[in-house]
Amino acid sequence: MTDRHRLRSPLLAALLLGALLGPAPVAAKPQLALEDSRIADLDGLTSTAARCGSLSVPEDPDDAGGPHIELAVAVVPAVATHARPDPLVLIAGGPGQGSIQGFAPLLGAFAGVQRERDLVLVDQRGTGGSNRLDCDMPDDALESGDIPPAELAALASECLAGLPGRPQFYTTSIAVRDLDAVRAARQTRPATIAFRR
Repeated sequence: MTDRHRLRSPLLAALLLGALLGPAPVAAKPQLALEDSRIADLDGLTSTAARCGSLSVPEDPDDAGGPHIELAVAVVPAVATHARPDPLVLIAGGPGQGSIQGFAPLLGAFAGVQRERDLVLVDQRGTGGSNRLDCDMPDDALESGDIPPAELAALASECLAGLPGRPQFYTTSIAVRDLDAVRAARQTRPATIAFRR
């Protein structure tokens, strides 16, 4: 066997090993496709033209391969043809209120801002259209004092068992990461998710 043939086998093995141990393929960027729609308040008495869609994010942000939830997003486009690149993001105060329905009747107050900037509304995870976590409990369950503590505890346990998500992943710090995911999707997929008409 010649020296050339002796070198070829180890070189080929090294190349194959390098291919197997090389960097993993880059994960696809999240997509946020927006469509023309109207957003309305809870009673449907006022509505505004917007572009709406949803962004899929992991329920546990540290487990990208685990269960995902959809974040509801609405964008009220700026009036100006060449709007400023930085939108105003409106966040509902809660508790449990989604930004889209919460701000729909109040958007007129932001008309000055909307002249130059898009208004972005993201329902925080667990509210509105973002995997809402809600329980059918008496409205005055905590205020009236008429329900014994043991019964309240049973109602809370029943509610917890029926929720469509894991409450430990519905925190403010994770909701902030969701907002950053929406921002990143907007920046990385401008052709798909143009916030302006």
